[in-house]
Amino acid sequence: MQKLLKHTKKLLVVINFISLSVFLTFAAKSFAKVQTAEVKTEISTEKLPTQLVISELSIDLPIYPTEIIEGDWEEIDNGLLYLKESPLPGEIGNSVIYGHNTPNLLGNMYSIKTGSQIQVEYSDKTTQTFVVISAFNVTPEQTHILNGSTNSKLTIFTCNGFFDEKRFVVI
Repeated sequence: MQKLLKHTKKLLVVINFISLSVFLTFAAKSFAKVQTAEVKTEISTEKLPTQLVISELSIDLPIYPTEIIEGDWEEIDNGLLYLKESPLPGEIGNSVIYGHNTPNLLGNMYSIKTGSQIQVEYSDKTTQTFVVISAFNVTPEQTHILNGSTNSKLTIFTCNGFFDEKRFVVI
């Protein structure tokens, strides 16, 4: 068990209760305000996250790199998106991965529990395990969840809920 804990990282998983498009509009404005010292802006093309696995929720999804272009966040229906402006998962800073709340994507992410393990696979065939440590709700305006970090942090978010009025955050 100690060996497993030694090789795991803490994880911030964000599950929105607002529509993904509305949140991304708020987030684009907020993310643009993050000081460049807090955000890694260059990434290695040799190593990128390629797959997200949460076995206990039967989630096994491809991850595609993306960028914020003129304030717009890309959306896809066949996997998750990794924001290239953020650091690689496991590096110092806040790594951002997001996707739709549909049954074939992150539709059951809201049932994730403290202690759940999330694996990120990389293009260099390595895998890193992250552990969920807590959960809470935020409003659409609380985009600080995307700010840079002095720790290694992974933020995953999706939309969910009645009228998509909140976001559920899991750390």
